[in-house]
Amino acid sequence: MRRLGRAALGLLFAVGVAAVGLWAGASGADDQTPPPKSGIAAPPNATGEPIHLGDTLRVDGAPMEIDVAIVSDPPQQVATWYAKEWKALGLKAVIAGSGNLWHASVFDPGDGLQRSVTAIGQPDGQTLVMPTLTTPRHPVDPLHGARRSPVPVPPNARAYLDSEAVDSGVRGYSAQFLSPQTANEIVGFYARELPAKGWELIARDTPAKGSDPWSASFRKGPAHLEVQAAPLERLSPEGRGTAVFLTVDDPGGL
Repeated sequence: MRRLGRAALGLLFAVGVAAVGLWAGASGADDQTPPPKSGIAAPPNATGEPIHLGDTLRVDGAPMEIDVAIVSDPPQQVATWYAKEWKALGLKAVIAGSGNLWHASVFDPGDGLQRSVTAIGQPDGQTLVMPTLTTPRHPVDPLHGARRSPVPVPPNARAYLDSEAVDSGVRGYSAQFLSPQTANEIVGFYARELPAKGWELIARDTPAKGSDPWSASFRKGPAHLEVQAAPLERLSPEGRGTAVFLTVDDPGGL
């Protein structure tokens, strides 16, 4: 399968976390072995070959396999199709959704893996479909996300979500979190902390309006880090604090 770049992975990250969250309460023996590729057939009317997200992928510390496809069928019809396919295999699927967002999920006792699909309606009338394979033996760990970060994280960060992928030998890490600090303070934090760890500041963008996003770029050998800080007031008049997005492309491995 063709593979999707890390920038696109960031766009799909939040939906991937939501899908894993359906079984995040499961627990069991620790299993460090990532599950095999999704092994879920593309739905009818798929446009082109499904795209696989990276050679290996972890979301909130949990191994996942995610494929992406575009189809012409509406989201509910896509989720229903998967549920019927799984039912034909003797599996009991759970399906839920409304409007442009539908999800179907099933646990296969035969291999102990959770198979699910998320279907999202697009403005052009097509549907983005993400078949996902996860293992409840290694659930997500959202409480310790900041510990997995390859760069410093402000101590007051909350709602930390992250993903890590390796594609053709290139490691990519993405994270997002909330902070009570201003966007300017967030960028200043990284400008102070990163040089001591070998990172060089190569660009810093100061917006004309305080409510606009702030950003900074850093380099450490072949590795590249992007920091974007968006004031929450930009998203809501009642918003306070900052939404922070980190992206690390690291050909050499940190």
